[in-house]
Amino acid sequence: PDGERHLRAILAIETWPEDNWAPGKAAAHARLGDVLRQQGRRDDARAAYDRALALDPNLQIAKDGRRALGSTN
Repeated sequence: PDGERHLRAILAIETWPEDNWAPGKAAAHARLGDVLRQQGRRDDARAAYDRALALDPNLQIAKDGRRALGSTN
């Protein structure tokens, strides 16, 4: 629950930092998907992975997360 809360707070930031140290917003959505998948919330996880892939269609962690859910899309 803490991981989900923190990731959602990060994703709520309107002005996303463009610094090299900051993860991309797509990666944050993918990590949220990981947290939700571990909680057994498959539909929510799929939505987070889909959002990540909409932002970065080549993001491997999001592709891997979708694959872990049993989806090939």
